[in-house]
Amino acid sequence: MKSEHARAAQMIRKELKQLFPGVKFSVTSHGYSGGDSVTAKWVDGPTYDAVNSVIRKYQYGHFDGMEDLYHNSNSRGDIPQSKYVFADRTISEEVYTKAFEFVRHYWDTAQHAESIDDWKMHNGSGYTVRQEIRRKLGDIDLTPGYCDDMMKYGG
Repeated sequence: MKSEHARAAQMIRKELKQLFPGVKFSVTSHGYSGGDSVTAKWVDGPTYDAVNSVIRKYQYGHFDGMEDLYHNSNSRGDIPQSKYVFADRTISEEVYTKAFEFVRHYWDTAQHAESIDDWKMHNGSGYTVRQEIRRKLGDIDLTPGYCDDMMKYGG
């Protein structure tokens, strides 16, 4: 018989596949002393917030750092749950490369960047070009086909 966190991972995998067809998710579960966790990982695709809004129901509580306590604030009997549920999105090098060409053309502060990993944007932010791009891409759905024309039109 599977553990509850393994069953939660299985249900998360199924739900994400149904809601975001064409996006490959890796959903793993781990049991350890004091709890368990489920992690959903994917490359590009939907935003962190879009995925987290789907999977957070599988976490039965939350940790309160002020009290140094875990509270069972979301216990549900209708689905398997885990102590912690994480969403982890990675941006591919292909998207970074396309975005770098876009920002070199449209951002005055990046026009002189020689590489995506230049130490600082020329706007005083202290971020590398890659870090600044990552901040901007966080709210953009990168599902194949969804944003293919985004950079072509400056959007």
